[in-house]
Amino acid sequence: MKKFEQLDIHDRYVYLYLLSNQHGNSIGLYRLKPGYAAVDLGMEIKDYRKAIERLSKGYLIHYDETTETIYIPNYLKFNPFTNENHAKGSKVLADQLVENVLYPLFHKDLEKFCDKYIHVFEKPIERLSEAYRNTDTDTDTDTDTETNTNTRNRNKYKYRNRRYIAAHP
Repeated sequence: MKKFEQLDIHDRYVYLYLLSNQHGNSIGLYRLKPGYAAVDLGMEIKDYRKAIERLSKGYLIHYDETTETIYIPNYLKFNPFTNENHAKGSKVLADQLVENVLYPLFHKDLEKFCDKYIHVFEKPIERLSEAYRNTDTDTDTDTDTETNTNTRNRNKYKYRNRRYIAAHP
């Protein structure tokens, strides 16, 4: 809280906007074009950018200028997921930003404050047990027979009018 108290009134205004604006989301990691924010705040873009720079230097936010992405540290501490469905919906948002340079900061906070739902954010391969990850390949001819059978079964059906209809022999 001391960091916030040290801000001037304009920086406080921008920070509170970043916490509560309509472009934000449930994970505190989102894209925000400076033009949108400046219009919403009723200020010049250059003044908005200066406030973002000061907030970044004070570690109240992290900002990636290249992708115009905001991350609010500790966002999940004060806005944790309320249930698993909330976490699943948030994963959809996070998946859109997984390649962003700020994503690891979000993931670190996720582990720290929402470890109960960390399994929702894991990739399916990470959830497989070791027994399934290290299976050796089967070189028997059974595989060829299974493949031929599956291909024949698939060929029995044709796709028409958004429904599968059995093909006539």
